[in-house]
Amino acid sequence: MRFVQGAFILHSSAKSDKLRTIKKIMANASVEQRHLLLNHKDVDGKIAIEVARTDDIKHFLKWTSEQNDQHYFLQSQPNVIIMYTTDGRPGAENERSELECVMPRFNSNVTTLEDPHGFEMLNTIQETIEKTFEPSALIIIIMMHGKKGYVKALDGWISIQDVIDKMNSEKLKGRPKVGILTQ
Repeated sequence: MRFVQGAFILHSSAKSDKLRTIKKIMANASVEQRHLLLNHKDVDGKIAIEVARTDDIKHFLKWTSEQNDQHYFLQSQPNVIIMYTTDGRPGAENERSELECVMPRFNSNVTTLEDPHGFEMLNTIQETIEKTFEPSALIIIIMMHGKKGYVKALDGWISIQDVIDKMNSEKLKGRPKVGILTQ
């Protein structure tokens, strides 16, 4: 009975342009359930992609049907933390500005720290992870001077390993975590 309800909701959402609902259904289904849902025919003999009205939904359903269990279905917006220093980095403001313009296009929550102290960097990562109600992706972009294994915060050197340890939170287990370092 539950499968039939899920299939009905998937078809109904595809017809009604409810991409968020479709993503939630797919995120909560196992690989086998997704396969069954995507191939289930309605009373007119059509699968969900055939009744979808928008290209966004058709694209998502096609993409989902081509995936295996080696991907993530995010249930909430990815969190992006941009941390950068301006000292000795004349293009820092332009880099930050470009990233702040691009990241919302990926439907992400963006937090920016300019010239942060080391403790502020680690606390922001921890707070961002804790405030996330549903597990999501975490993307950390650090644009600071560095040396092997360290980046230079406002108050001194901070270990990249400390950042990685924060990113490997139990709450984000099984979720994508991306770290980008630039100088």
